[in-house]
Amino acid sequence: MKLYGIALFVIILLAAVVQAQDTTTTRPFIIYFLCLKPCHYWKRRGVPQYSYWATLRESILNIILYRTISDNVQKIYNDFREERYCGIYQFYLPTLFIKDYELIKQMMVKDFDHFTDHNQVLAENTEPMWQKNLFVLKGDVWKDMRATLSPSFTSNKMKMLFGLVSDYAKLFIKNFENQPGTTTLEMKDTFTRFTNDIIATSAFGVNCDSIRNPNNEFYMMGKDITNFGGFKSNVKMLFWVLFPRAAKFLDIRVFSKKATTFHTNLIKENIESRLKNGIVRPDMINLLMEARKGRLNNEEKVEADKEKHIKPQLTDEDITAQALIFFVAGFDSVSTLMCFMAHELAVNVDVQERLQNEIDEVLSQSSQELTYEALLRMKYLDMVVLETLKKWPPGVFTDRVCVKPYTIEPVNANEQPLQIETGQILWIPVFALHRDKNYFSEPERFNPERFSNENKSKIPTYAFLPFGIVLTVLLYFLCFKSFIHWKRRGVPQYSCWVILRESLLSFIPYRSISENVQKIYNDFSKERYCGIYQFYRSTLFIRDCEIIKQVTVKDFDHFIDHSQVFSDDVEPMWERNLFALRGDRWKDMRATLSPSFTSSKMKVMFGLISEYAKLFVEYFEKQPGVITLEMKDTFTRFTNDVIATSAFGISCDSFRNPNDEFFVMGKNVTNFGGFKRNTKMALLMLFPRVAKYMGITLFPKNAYKFFDKLVKENIESREKNGVVRPDMIHLLMETRKGRLNCEQDSENDKEKPAKRQLTDEDITAQALIFFFAGFDSVSTLMCFMAHELAVNVDVQEQLRNEINLVLEQTSGDLTYEALSNMKYMDMVVSETLRKWPPSAATDRICVKPYTIDPVRDGEQPLRIETNQVVWIPIFALHRDENYFTDPDRFNPERFNKDNKNNINPYAYLPFGIGPRSCIGNRFALMETKLLFFYLLAKFNIDVVEKTVIPLKVARSAFQLTSHNGFWLGLRSRNLK
Repeated sequence: MKLYGIALFVIILLAAVVQAQDTTTTRPFIIYFLCLKPCHYWKRRGVPQYSYWATLRESILNIILYRTISDNVQKIYNDFREERYCGIYQFYLPTLFIKDYELIKQMMVKDFDHFTDHNQVLAENTEPMWQKNLFVLKGDVWKDMRATLSPSFTSNKMKMLFGLVSDYAKLFIKNFENQPGTTTLEMKDTFTRFTNDIIATSAFGVNCDSIRNPNNEFYMMGKDITNFGGFKSNVKMLFWVLFPRAAKFLDIRVFSKKATTFHTNLIKENIESRLKNGIVRPDMINLLMEARKGRLNNEEKVEADKEKHIKPQLTDEDITAQALIFFVAGFDSVSTLMCFMAHELAVNVDVQERLQNEIDEVLSQSSQELTYEALLRMKYLDMVVLETLKKWPPGVFTDRVCVKPYTIEPVNANEQPLQIETGQILWIPVFALHRDKNYFSEPERFNPERFSNENKSKIPTYAFLPFGIVLTVLLYFLCFKSFIHWKRRGVPQYSCWVILRESLLSFIPYRSISENVQKIYNDFSKERYCGIYQFYRSTLFIRDCEIIKQVTVKDFDHFIDHSQVFSDDVEPMWERNLFALRGDRWKDMRATLSPSFTSSKMKVMFGLISEYAKLFVEYFEKQPGVITLEMKDTFTRFTNDVIATSAFGISCDSFRNPNDEFFVMGKNVTNFGGFKRNTKMALLMLFPRVAKYMGITLFPKNAYKFFDKLVKENIESREKNGVVRPDMIHLLMETRKGRLNCEQDSENDKEKPAKRQLTDEDITAQALIFFFAGFDSVSTLMCFMAHELAVNVDVQEQLRNEINLVLEQTSGDLTYEALSNMKYMDMVVSETLRKWPPSAATDRICVKPYTIDPVRDGEQPLRIETNQVVWIPIFALHRDENYFTDPDRFNPERFNKDNKNNINPYAYLPFGIGPRSCIGNRFALMETKLLFFYLLAKFNIDVVEKTVIPLKVARSAFQLTSHNGFWLGLRSRNLK
């Protein structure tokens, strides 16, 4: 997980580099100092390492999980075959990779006092249940706890636990003895239930049977406390690693408070009951209680365990912490060992038969009653377990941290003394050592005979390290638990590795959002739906139009809400707007606002927008020659002015007055680019409580105050002076007074007027969300339409002919009705929205359980639970040749009177669909049509030298836009 956190940091860092403005001077130096300079560390010390570029390449490959951890360890080990050690980098953190088993022995045993500690996963004092366990304790604190606990794990003490574990093993077998025929099992789930029950009885003194009673309280709490998967848990883990002080202050826990309280109370009550009633039970609780009383003696004096028994007083919290870490390790690691062993026995039938013969012999000798001593004498069983651990070790590597300076003396001719400083991390490649043919002949073959009495003495002790480390690997593999959600439900999905790789690639960014949507759509072209993951959050990706119709219209009551972007109480400017509201609050606001966006109300605003479109054209009419423009900036200034007047009642001209206060504040509010704003957005989405505590908001506070004050003063002035202006502020004020009626003029607009009282804050929030939509989305639509008209001259000419005809029919004075009747204009706008929709996808949240019934062979009923996210891939549907012939060609004729009825309405969704579709679509269409009406009446839109054909979509933007900008020319129709 620590590597995952560092990976995210590096990705963000690289993104910041990519965004550097001075590409000729600044960026190369940034790349050098941030990416290459740290890779000098081992080279300066004379330690073999990869080249700088190879190091950088391998770091990037690690980010996208090009290889497994074991493959990476094996590659490094092989690439430096002739060396005793080499230098590697954990995302620029220098790490010494030890290969020589003699050096491993020297450092890990003989000079152990220099390397007593593991690398720290979480900062100290972050997690009360974590900081007390043996794995993370350091220095003298670790030594004291190790000395205190060691007597609890001698052979004699294990003999005490034998009976408990044996009874549970027998119960486990009985569960399957009564089942007829061959029982097909997923062994990971099966063995995990067994290890859960073992840990429950041996560590916590609790009897349970999670196979017969899958919902018993201990098992459910055990699942809770060991469930490190899922987006939320992984984000919390990342937060603990990177922001420990904030995590401590906010009381964010590694283990859930509910589960922690359960286990703590369980142990305290258990201890209290035993002390009160004199109960003695042969389990770990009893051993730890005896250790607290000082009644245990250290019975095993092995070379690596020479501590004398000391007397630190074990508290109830200490006992709970040790029991809990044994649960976490035993729950998953032991069950994984069992899985690999079962697999090898199934594949190697001769090994299984020989082991069964030994078991039969032991049962015969012990009168069918296995004893602890008999189990220890089972040589072949021991050989099979050891070979499993050799081939499939629990830890791919183990680590140590240097706690006081140490020197590795030279042995080979090319070596020199290597000084290891305090804090330096060391890696011991357990997996690669186990696969080294110098220590194990035919290392890939499962061969228990290598651990026979005759052969095991030939194995170097420090080349076989099956129990080097467990927790680091656990933290790594727990990432994958979230990636089998859809697989378990029979829904097609990518493999776990592909999912993780694609998730990390999205940070770079490697593809645009539209390209990602298209790729998923194409990869599952034969399916009606598939499962995807948004940073571990499972999402159902719907491809089938009939299901889209059910979800968005027929069964809309199951999918009312959008996915929540920000927490309700974090962003005051966001939580009140129509897009973010949920449930009944959304229904009330939608019903309240709907009368403001009917055809008749758009007619009221027609005059305002028309005047601004004329001013826009007049501004360029005065400029000579062909005017080369970046159209995104140009159209954004226009949409800014239109929104200013139509939503806020403010008149401004951002062309003639580029520093107008409204325009500057508007740019500030809608500027979502840059490292700072992206970091704030990530913090708001992932750590809302932290953002709230620190007073971080997505929208700048000065901008919020500006717009809030602007709307309130505007309303007060209008009410005081009786001012009536045909704009959105007026419409919302009229709605507040209950003077508007909902005109039920469309299938999707059947809301009855609600009786919810609109506040000034509500009006500000709605005006602001319309500003966002109108400022960026509409200007982007205009950019794509202008580009297509410039490239497709025949389309532009036909549209201009229609404009000339309307001007002639209206004597040069365009009316709302005349604009609405322009068929070819509507066709061109519709085709632009098809080819370049405002959003690549839209989403819904399931608010009550729903079932998608099977239709095709191989499908099964799919139950969608509450809070499940559903994605509808608008961009990909619009490019599907099953719905639109030659979809990459710009062809307005597909929307003519004869053809448009052939278009599936659930495959064309530029503004969404159903009751949750965009409420402002009429406004956006009217604004776009008005601008191009007046623009094409006076100008030709031409391709210029800077125009990029074909257009390249930007990868880093939230919405569809051009990577190189929209460079086009305006040429007066009077010019030849």
